Amino acid sequence: MPLSNNTVSSRIDEMSCDVEVQLVEKLKYTNFSIQLDESTVRDSEALLMAYVRYVDNGEFIEDMLFCEALETTTIAIDIYKKLKTYLDDKQIPMENIISCAADGAPVMMGKKNGVLKLLKDDNPQMLLVHCVIHRQNLVSKKVSPVLNETLNAVIKCINTIKANAKFDGKALVSYLADIFEKLNVLNKELQGTNMTLVNSKAKIFGFISFLELSQENISVKKFEQFYWLNKCEGTDATCLVIVEHLKIMVSDFNFRFSDLKEINYPSWMTQPLLVDLSDVTMEYQGELSELQNDDSIIALFKIKGTMMWLCEETQAKYPNTSSLARKLLLPFPSSYLVECGFSAVNDLLLKKRNRLDITKRGDLRLKLTKFLPRIKSLCSRHQAQGSD
Repeated sequence: MPLSNNTVSSRIDEMSCDVEVQLVEKLKYTNFSIQLDESTVRDSEALLMAYVRYVDNGEFIEDMLFCEALETTTIAIDIYKKLKTYLDDKQIPMENIISCAADGAPVMMGKKNGVLKLLKDDNPQMLLVHCVIHRQNLVSKKVSPVLNETLNAVIKCINTIKANAKFDGKALVSYLADIFEKLNVLNKELQGTNMTLVNSKAKIFGFISFLELSQENISVKKFEQFYWLNKCEGTDATCLVIVEHLKIMVSDFNFRFSDLKEINYPSWMTQPLLVDLSDVTMEYQGELSELQNDDSIIALFKIKGTMMWLCEETQAKYPNTSSLARKLLLPFPSSYLVECGFSAVNDLLLKKRNRLDITKRGDLRLKLTKFLPRIKSLCSRHQAQGSD
């Protein structure tokens, strides 16, 4: 049966409203983490987007909470009020938010008046997370003057590099190609769904360890860890430049991720079957001693790893350890999902030729949501129009 454009739009909005109701009902009664970001689209229209993550049926559920227009300014108090108003209108307790992630913009991360500071004033137990991808990108951009000169020369003209013999330009270019490739790999590893601060921390500090080892190797002209550099003959001056850059990167990584390093994840959370129970606080010894002899949980851990703590069976049998593990696994490590969400916004606006009111229509939510509209329930609200 053909439908008018208005009818189709109305149906889209109804389905969007239905999936939003389903999400809100979940968030009213469970802990969740949130990530926030604001962006500007057509005609300088400022949008605020929020994503949430919670546990349901033994898995992380990640979904867009809202996309709202910032009608006046984009200062911290406006962003905070927009989120607070939404939560109040939907009767979602602020106390249910256990963590909030955002990029490093002052409006978000400002220590005195940033959005996350205002949220933490409302909920002091909330963990604040500076996006690990944003911080890693900041480290990537920091190069020494010599390497920066080399990089700029590459961008302008490769012949400039060849002419710069005094710093063995070919070796420096090769090193830059290698190190940026490794940084890009790290960046991709920090992206994606279901990422946690636990595995983000492992990847970040594993990379720092690699950089420290690379310093030692390159100082004695061992280049095997760098594909293109290994094809060059590095001079003492070249090795000195590279080692100094590696030192700068290690220092910058450690500085920018000092807060992440201070978060101590209990060893029993990642290795519950191997941990020495004498090293575990007494509060969790009883449950873990039983867990280490529970064949069904052992089998579950072998399949799901640390995500075992999200399963209902584990929660039912070992509530204390599961509650803490879930609290540590739930926080977003980055603002990756809202960045993807804004890409979807741009895609929709392009296809709709900029006419779509993205914040008031249901297209965006239906594009991004994991929920399925309850079609039977929606259909029951409409009376069929019979013919005479």
